[in-house]
Amino acid sequence: MIFYGVCPHKSLATGAGANSRTAIGVTTGCGMLMATLVGIMLTPGLYSAMQHVREGVKHAIGMKTALEIAEARRAEDAASRAAAEKEASEAAARHAAEAAAKTAPRS
Repeated sequence: MIFYGVCPHKSLATGAGANSRTAIGVTTGCGMLMATLVGIMLTPGLYSAMQHVREGVKHAIGMKTALEIAEARRAEDAASRAAAEKEASEAAARHAAEAAAKTAPRS
């Protein structure tokens, strides 16, 4: 927004003091344009590069990366769910066997 405010009034100035206003307008406008481009392109690129370096250092010193930790947690969760399902099915089988034993005719 500041770029559009600076451009017509300062960059295209005429009359007394036009040279200084033009210099200020062009400098301000180009500075805002460069700041916008740096903010949009350079910041995500630097973040990605630093994250890559961080993961490489972690791997080099033997620490687990976030992806490895997440995969280990998923495996643990799957194993605990499987154990819980097995325990539940065994309990249901025992309950069914007990119910069958109670209803079976005694001789």
